[in-house]
Amino acid sequence: MYEIMRRRDVSWLLVVVTAVFVIVLCWQYPLSVSFPVGGDVMRYIARANAVKDALQFSIPDGFSLLIRNSSYPASILVVLVAGLVPIGWPEKWLLLMFLAQIACAGSLYYVVGKITGNRITACLAAAAWAIVGLSFTRHIEDGTFAQLMSLPAFVFFLGQLMNKKYITAIFWVMLSFLFHPVTGLVAGLVAVLYLVTNLDNFVSSSKKKVVGLVLLVISLGVAIYFLKKYDHLFLLDYSSDNGISLTDLLNSSFGTLLVMTPLGMIVFLRKYKREGQALVVATFILFLFIFQNQLVGESMFINRINSYPAIFVSIFSAIAIAEVVRTIRVANILLRVLLVLVFFSMGVSVWSQQGNIYRYYDDPGNYARVHPDELAAIYWLRDNTAADDGIVSTVANRHSEWIPILSQRQWVGLYADDVLFTADNFLFKKISGEKGYDYAVVFKNREERVDLIKGGVSESSIVYQNDAAEIIKISQL
Repeated sequence: MYEIMRRRDVSWLLVVVTAVFVIVLCWQYPLSVSFPVGGDVMRYIARANAVKDALQFSIPDGFSLLIRNSSYPASILVVLVAGLVPIGWPEKWLLLMFLAQIACAGSLYYVVGKITGNRITACLAAAAWAIVGLSFTRHIEDGTFAQLMSLPAFVFFLGQLMNKKYITAIFWVMLSFLFHPVTGLVAGLVAVLYLVTNLDNFVSSSKKKVVGLVLLVISLGVAIYFLKKYDHLFLLDYSSDNGISLTDLLNSSFGTLLVMTPLGMIVFLRKYKREGQALVVATFILFLFIFQNQLVGESMFINRINSYPAIFVSIFSAIAIAEVVRTIRVANILLRVLLVLVFFSMGVSVWSQQGNIYRYYDDPGNYARVHPDELAAIYWLRDNTAADDGIVSTVANRHSEWIPILSQRQWVGLYADDVLFTADNFLFKKISGEKGYDYAVVFKNREERVDLIKGGVSESSIVYQNDAAEIIKISQL
């Protein structure tokens, strides 16, 4: 009786330790980072707001816009719901990224636990994601949010496939596609590989070759269609990305997990002889995509691919480590303590690497995040201007993209050589009146007021200023 209680207590203690480990590493992002630079986050929120406005008039029109207005409608729906939470977007967005990471780790814990029937392996998979996912997939920026949100659906798809629950597996493929098309395509790749390696379970031997050929042709056609439709997500010919080598990966903080992956594949194939082949082959194909920039000299945006082998490395390395633990004849509690110490050391390494990245982003001198003074200026617009006032600025600074979202005002971004910014004050006021511009914003880290308002300004026209921004009331020029 004492032995059973001890095993249960130790097992649940490992779950608690794993949860703390994952939460600490994932929480480092909202703990360390102020706010994204702009770009994709702004587009997520703008599209979600447009859908919310449409839903107020017509539910069918709202959902139609949700489907038509984005490549990842399910992710936009999540942002729409998050928008109802009564906190500011800077804090809200960081929490969304944190919760998405936790969802990935949680889905791995659940699915790997179901596949292996072993709580230790499930804990290892979740902990591995905290190490592999955060240091390899670069889910530390706004543009990856939709893809990050799609990964739990992808993991649940793998679990249903291994358990031969094909109807629910199809559901998870569709859902992953709605969160992010690339994830849907990768899930489709795994599904095709599964069908090819398990055709005997679905068709007779006499028809296997014909069905296999038809399946191959259809799969290629579908892949080509979606690659063309969503080529902007893969960023082919992405010349600034030189790829990554196997040596780079082995020298990274999760190199140990990568080394354990082949052993995990072997153990996995013992239990899922045919079913598991699809996952193993998919892993090799995805790593080939990652290495191909260096192998063949072609460039693509490999950050679009990294997430999926990271999932497989988390699964297979966990299975391998659990197998090693099972075969070593050491006291149960000592093995668990050893696992905690090994993952703790890897976690410290990941924390240090990520800390360097976050410190770079949040250093005002690097100008990689929205400056606090810029945020203060945008919030001043929200609190001190009329709802129908129009705002104008240049687009020299991506941070200006946050003006319409955070100020809740109409904003137009122009290039610095636009006729408005080359005119004298009379013409400046005339054009602004015609276009509906009431306030002009100058972000001083990237531009000078004298270069934008050639006729100069009166002191009374500068209604707000700080070290990073100035706001000019155009009518008072």
